[in-house]
Amino acid sequence: MAQPVNLLEFVGTRLDQGPTALAQSLRKELTRSLSLEVFDVSGPRLRPHKEFIKEILADETIQDYIEHQAPKDSPVYTTLEKHASDLLFEIAAEPKIRWPLTLNRVLNWLWRRMYEGIVVADEDSKTFAAQFEKLR
Repeated sequence: MAQPVNLLEFVGTRLDQGPTALAQSLRKELTRSLSLEVFDVSGPRLRPHKEFIKEILADETIQDYIEHQAPKDSPVYTTLEKHASDLLFEIAAEPKIRWPLTLNRVLNWLWRRMYEGIVVADEDSKTFAAQFEKLR
């Protein structure tokens, strides 16, 4: 979590700066602080899916294991690399956020249409609530 910015302290330590430089410094500090907050909420940036798979396949341990199974110039080596790539593609699935957002919009629209015009707090429910409160 980012620490709050004490404006009096911030300005007090930079009295030698002009107003423009002070404003730029404050903007930079606030941007840094907000970036830390965003990072805490959203987590690290995800690398592109292909880059992620390529980096894992380039790992020394994986390359040594595949070379141990088959020589580098054999067709079995290519098959093993393809199989490892397919497994990674399945394991490290690329997150697709569009369909949950679309489903959320559709369901919100559906709920609004279904319950539009239904009055929940009418006189009878207020009377019932008042009687219930007397019993407590």
